[in-house]
Amino acid sequence: MFISRVDECDAVSVDLLSLQQTVKGEECYTFFECPVCKKLYRNLPIYQCQSGHSICNTCKPRLEKCPTCRAPFGMTRNYSLEGLTAGVSYPCIYHDLGCMMSLSPAEISRHEAVCPYKPYNCPLPQCTMSGSHDIITNHLQEFHSDHVVVSDSHGYAESFRLEQHSLYNHIFDRKVLLAFDHIFRLTCKRVSDYCMWAAEAIGVQSELKNFVYEVSIIDVRRPEKRLIRTDYCLNEMPEEDLFKKCIMFPNSILSSYSSHGMVSYHFKIKKGV
Repeated sequence: MFISRVDECDAVSVDLLSLQQTVKGEECYTFFECPVCKKLYRNLPIYQCQSGHSICNTCKPRLEKCPTCRAPFGMTRNYSLEGLTAGVSYPCIYHDLGCMMSLSPAEISRHEAVCPYKPYNCPLPQCTMSGSHDIITNHLQEFHSDHVVVSDSHGYAESFRLEQHSLYNHIFDRKVLLAFDHIFRLTCKRVSDYCMWAAEAIGVQSELKNFVYEVSIIDVRRPEKRLIRTDYCLNEMPEEDLFKKCIMFPNSILSSYSSHGMVSYHFKIKKGV
């Protein structure tokens, strides 16, 4: 029976990565693996068919019958296996890329969100480079230096022509800021009545609440006159959704800060409270 075989493995409080590296352990490892998708049971509930064969909650809705014995699936849960998974240390999904971390189901997801081996995509358009955080950081500085700013506290300053109609409904600036050991992407867009700024934190989803971005509109004739707004950095998202929540300034207000038709602004990333 299924339960007796698990008992023989004595798999309570075990590191699955170490378990897989032994002959007997490799057989036991399969008990923690969905027979359909071959992924580990990391999320509850775990279901079973009338004969006791288990399946994960992702695969179950796609199947009417058990792939092992063809018995029908109901809503019966495998509470014994669910209990065992609570005492198992799961390997990081980036194990094949070099991460050796193994943690409980509750902890491993938090780790994977900030795992240093997590692959990143280059945040600039038309670039297909991917790799670890360090690889992408070096890649950005070597191949995209014109679009990269390295600064923890000072940020960078830029300007644009307010009445340049060719910029309407177009991105007029896109920069990557390397700050606080993270990667941020700033995108600026001009529409007929507003200019919009949005900042994304690349690959640090669990830490988004720790970072805000600040946009300051500067009157170059009177530098002490500034219009400042801040907002929390966004998670990386498609461009069509990016400006649904962003910092916006009406062009009518920006015009009062312009000099010879040029608007100057300062952008920086800050750690939130």
